[in-house]
Amino acid sequence: MKSILIILFSTYSFNVFAGNNCPPGTKFNSSKLRCEKIAGTSSRTALDTIRQRVKKLVRKKKNNSIIYSEVIKRMEENNFLLAVGELRKLSGSSCDKACLKLGYDLSWYIGEYGEAASFLRKISDLSKSSSERKKLGKKIRSLKKEEALWQKCSEKKSLERFYKECSSKVLDFIRRCNMNHAASCRQAGYILSIKKRTYARGLKYLKTGCYLSDGISCYLAGAYAHRDKNYSSASRYYEKSCSLASPGGCRYSGILYYYGKGRAVNYPKALEFFLKGCNMNDGTSCFYLGRVYYSGLGVPPSYSQALVFSEKACQLNSPDGCYNAARAYSKLYKYSVSTEMKVRNFYTRGCSLGYGYSCRMAFWYYAFSPILSKDFSQAIKILNHGCELKSQSACGYKGKLLLNGAVYKKDVEEGLRLLKKSCENKDGESCFILGLAYEHGRSGKKDLKVSLDWYLKGCQHRDASSCNNAGRQYYLGLGVKKDLAKAFSFYDSACSNDSGVACRNIGWMYKTGDGVGKNLDLSLKYFKKSCHDGDGSGCYETAAVLLDSAVTSRQKSRVYSYFSKSCKLKYSDGCGGKYYLMTLGYGTAKNLDLGLRGLLANCKEGNHRSCRWAAKYDENVYSSFKTISVWEVYDIFEQSCIKKNVSSCLWLKKSHSGDLNKLSPGSKYNKFSMLACKAGHKKSCSVNKKK
Repeated sequence: MKSILIILFSTYSFNVFAGNNCPPGTKFNSSKLRCEKIAGTSSRTALDTIRQRVKKLVRKKKNNSIIYSEVIKRMEENNFLLAVGELRKLSGSSCDKACLKLGYDLSWYIGEYGEAASFLRKISDLSKSSSERKKLGKKIRSLKKEEALWQKCSEKKSLERFYKECSSKVLDFIRRCNMNHAASCRQAGYILSIKKRTYARGLKYLKTGCYLSDGISCYLAGAYAHRDKNYSSASRYYEKSCSLASPGGCRYSGILYYYGKGRAVNYPKALEFFLKGCNMNDGTSCFYLGRVYYSGLGVPPSYSQALVFSEKACQLNSPDGCYNAARAYSKLYKYSVSTEMKVRNFYTRGCSLGYGYSCRMAFWYYAFSPILSKDFSQAIKILNHGCELKSQSACGYKGKLLLNGAVYKKDVEEGLRLLKKSCENKDGESCFILGLAYEHGRSGKKDLKVSLDWYLKGCQHRDASSCNNAGRQYYLGLGVKKDLAKAFSFYDSACSNDSGVACRNIGWMYKTGDGVGKNLDLSLKYFKKSCHDGDGSGCYETAAVLLDSAVTSRQKSRVYSYFSKSCKLKYSDGCGGKYYLMTLGYGTAKNLDLGLRGLLANCKEGNHRSCRWAAKYDENVYSSFKTISVWEVYDIFEQSCIKKNVSSCLWLKKSHSGDLNKLSPGSKYNKFSMLACKAGHKKSCSVNKKK
């Protein structure tokens, strides 16, 4: 091993004080960062010169020839620090100028500038010439500067600005690397690998540093292999780096397994490396751990574990970790002021650490949260910061607010400018907002062709809402010739990007056979996906399709569960279906009281289906419940009847059918008959004509 690594560069002098000063007979090649021999000069190396001088001192039979022999022995072993130590012993007793000069040269050669200055100081003390002492003093001061710079570069942990500040020391790092100093191999390798012309040499030193068990050298060697897409080599260096307690190696070993780079995706293996990195306080590793547990990738999903690791990542200044911590916290704890405050704090910290999308989320909590106190000045400050971070999402959202005059003073021109810029920079949501603005005239003019152009651009940037709206325009022929095939294509693209609305639209096309072959099985499949992607209407349509074929109690309970999920997603028809099945005891325990109260509440909010289902029960049923006031029922149905709900009008008409003067012009029966007629009930119209 030593015979390979202990190959000293023959062209490096020990008479220089800066990395770009070369010895006589050589010149510095700035492009290759090394001293090169000038043609016609002696080929004897600097190290050979030192050895010859030591042997010469031994031949002169000085009193300390035994120690000189020890110096030669240490040099042959390549243990230069001990060789300098032996010379230091001599300098304290009987060491003449030649001996001190030897100590100076050898100290400089191995980069021990403090020792070199010490030897020069002793030479100066022995010198009788004032001019020589003055010259030596100048060299000593230069050496002190070199020592200060060397210490700074040797102790530098961060690679940021390292190249600019320490590239002049590359020759010193190389010399030390050749003496098996692992950290110097890393520093020399990093400096040389920055430039293309010296990239291969730099990589060689990084590999040497890695072989000498320097974890950061292994990490950097892996990083360069990763950049060159040599994933198998990168993985090998990363894993060795991780075993040498370098958190970066653990992080990227996990990332290669997480994304399946150069190997199959393996979440448990990725988890193992991320856990090691997180235990070494690597914020990015902790963030990935939180993401794995949040999404349940290779492990059972756990919001509590996701929060633990994401919060640690946030504390370690990972902006993505703060964002994930906010999401996990909102999932784990009940909706409350304290929960919203904590979530807002996570987003705010993520924003302060430079994640623009966190700025956008924090803005919403400051400006629009229904339970937290509003702080518009802070909200504006945060969103502006997000836009300054060049987050296209934050800038696009700011453009939307300027367009609508919400929080910001309305400025259509500036709003459109920001949205267009964000859209051009591949923010699909901004393209979608622009499409809406031109479709509905919020841009100052309504132009369906322009709106379609923006939707198409947003769809190219994988924005599901843009794809869905482009499909809708082709489906309805808005600003473009009707084309059901293109409509289906855009719906399918949106659905594949988890747009529940688009999946529901495809379900309808298969259900009705509009533009595609009628297929109820495919229709049900897309309705289910729509429901899974969070579309309440999709859940309702799934329940409606299953309702026709439900026979067993298990099938009926599935119908009820889809109606319940639809209601949970705040789709009022779904709530109506849920409460109606509750009144029948269909797929759930029968509860007529709770079911009717739910239907009436939904009817009061304007859901006509709920009014129709509630109207199936007559006045006597409502009178039998203590929790329901009949007069309240009358009022709900009357408001619904005025809104042209036929079922409500007929219920009221029936409730007054026993009145003695029901055919008189001012009777309630007559009033609700006329309203039912206006709502489209033809028989009620004929009753009024007969009268």
